[in-house]
Amino acid sequence: MFGKNQKVKDSFEFLELQRRVASLEIELQKCITHINSLRGLINRRSKEIFEDQDQDETIKSPDGLDYLRSAGK
Repeated sequence: MFGKNQKVKDSFEFLELQRRVASLEIELQKCITHINSLRGLINRRSKEIFEDQDQDETIKSPDGLDYLRSAGK
């Protein structure tokens, strides 16, 4: 009788552990999705910053006529 009760108790504990593992797997997938989303945002923002730097990097001449020179191009 005691052995049977122990097996039932062990079975319930095993089922509880399986439920916890499944719950943690779901939370892990949510975290992975969130991390990938953040990576995408970072990559997009980095690309925007890099492209903005390319456009903003102009050589300034000492006479201040850069605007007129660039308009003639």
